[in-house]
Amino acid sequence: MSWLGLRTRNACHFDLGGLQKDRQTPAAAELAGPDALLRGTLLLECAATPDGPRHTLLQIPLDQAGRWLAIEAVPDLGFLLILADGNSTRHAILRWQPTGRSGSLRVSYTWDLAGQSAALRLDVPGSLRAIHIPAPIPYIVQASVLARAFIAQDLAIPFPALSYFALADGLSPVGPMPGLGADTPLETPEGPKPIKRVRRGDLVLTSGGDSVPVLHVIRALMPACGSFAPMRLRAPTFGLRDDICVAPYQPVALHGRDVEYGFGRDCVLAQVCDVVAREGDACGPLPVLQSYYQLVLPEPAILQSAGAGLASLNIGRIRRDAKALRESVLGHLPARDLPEHAGPAHPILEPHESLALQRWRVA
Repeated sequence: MSWLGLRTRNACHFDLGGLQKDRQTPAAAELAGPDALLRGTLLLECAATPDGPRHTLLQIPLDQAGRWLAIEAVPDLGFLLILADGNSTRHAILRWQPTGRSGSLRVSYTWDLAGQSAALRLDVPGSLRAIHIPAPIPYIVQASVLARAFIAQDLAIPFPALSYFALADGLSPVGPMPGLGADTPLETPEGPKPIKRVRRGDLVLTSGGDSVPVLHVIRALMPACGSFAPMRLRAPTFGLRDDICVAPYQPVALHGRDVEYGFGRDCVLAQVCDVVAREGDACGPLPVLQSYYQLVLPEPAILQSAGAGLASLNIGRIRRDAKALRESVLGHLPARDLPEHAGPAHPILEPHESLALQRWRVA
């Protein structure tokens, strides 16, 4: 799978050869390539459905015949997909209600014309499972039409809570996602090693001092914006000796008397996005795409990274769900090669709990 297009409030990138090439977006007249996009994903990220009237998050043409696609946020209902063909329309409704951890949502529409299937999916950053429903199948998706629509000046982001939208030529992953930057150092029996150099079978050190074998190293290349925009954790917060960059949804370990007093445990986890206001910031100028890595261990554990504790990937019991496994970053692995995780190494705080902890520490 390759990312072909990315549109944010401040920039637009599109390349039918793939954004991985780090080329400048070509002019509309220079766009070329196979016109029928047989498989693909339209991904957008937005805030949880607001109060008030329904909003059109995205409306984009699909072919030269005038067919178009729209995704709308409908309060108290969820998300509505519309495929229009002249005077006729087809719909799909993904019903969803906000939960405790739903500051941002990733909504995606995927299609496979050869397999005659399509789906509308909703993914909450940091969650193990996505919600997906069958959706209408487009008659045709023309890459050249999408390309010109992406770079057109009038294709604005109309909804204030919409962060970005992106196009891929395959099925983008949902579910558990890696959240460590490529250069994140991990402690091993031989000394610190960047996670990008860790291999299956290597040993890593956990917070308990144990040497644990690496079952799998997971990598994902995602748009570097929204919930995928890397955040810098600065030393000496969290016990760091050096700065590191991680995803906003990456759980970090918290210790101290306030943790013991407030939660009755010697360690809890918090997503970086819930503590970033005081203990992190953006990782400088962002690339178009960001590579994230993570480790699958026999059991979830706390990895040691430059003095801080970072949670390894918790995959739950995803191997029991063939469809969820196929659509995840683990989809290339046989289910028999995956462990079953009962839960994270330590409880993950809800956003309001992280906020309360920060206030205790300031007081």
